[in-house]
Amino acid sequence: MGRGAMPPPVRGAGGMGDPKLSASLERSVLAYSTLNKFLASFVEHSSSDFDYMVKDKLLLERLLDMELTPPIEKGFFYKDDTKSFTSALLYGAEWSLLLFDIFLFAIVDMSASNYILAAAITYFVDIVIITVRDSFGKKNLARKTLVHERFLI
Repeated sequence: MGRGAMPPPVRGAGGMGDPKLSASLERSVLAYSTLNKFLASFVEHSSSDFDYMVKDKLLLERLLDMELTPPIEKGFFYKDDTKSFTSALLYGAEWSLLLFDIFLFAIVDMSASNYILAAAITYFVDIVIITVRDSFGKKNLARKTLVHERFLI
């Protein structure tokens, strides 16, 4: 092999030349592309087969927490007044996390009577929470979007 020449791809064990990996990757990319096109046409109302309308829930539907109108001809999307989607994220939970840090600091300071130890423990607990959340968040995002974890920022 001359200088600057690339070695041949490694066969088997998940190498670049592995036909099983290539076929699996092609199926994943094809599935992602198909789903992406379908969702784009669905949101743009370009498909007459899947029509929907966005509306508010009626009072009785809100009280019973169920839909009473059957989607016979059209589907319905209801406006999310309770913000149930954002409650699944840490968006808007900054005050709760800050209060947790303050209470943790206060409890450790009161029990050890050492504010430097309390600050260090609070810092390390905060780092652990951030690391765990980042790890599970990336794994979940990679699984749901069909993008490998190493490509996520």
